[in-house]
Amino acid sequence: MVEKKCTATLKGHFSAVTSLSLSSDGWLLVSGGRDKVVNVWDVRSSAKLATVPVYEAVEGVVALAPGSGLPGLPSAAEAAAAVAEARR
Repeated sequence: MVEKKCTATLKGHFSAVTSLSLSSDGWLLVSGGRDKVVNVWDVRSSAKLATVPVYEAVEGVVALAPGSGLPGLPSAAEAAAAVAEARR
């Protein structure tokens, strides 16, 4: 039998969380909710890396790889630097 336990509580939303997405490497989590923000989390440290106001209730999110070529998305090097900074 597998034992399950909570290893972290991520606090950063003020209303219901409606969507979660994990990055392809498994180290970043994106959460969206009815509080009209999207949060980006470092799974290893449980640190909130960014809060993005979206001005609408969020019903779905997707994690895109850095360097995907979409406007506003950081390069792989910028994303790595942000994660390193958050761990300090």
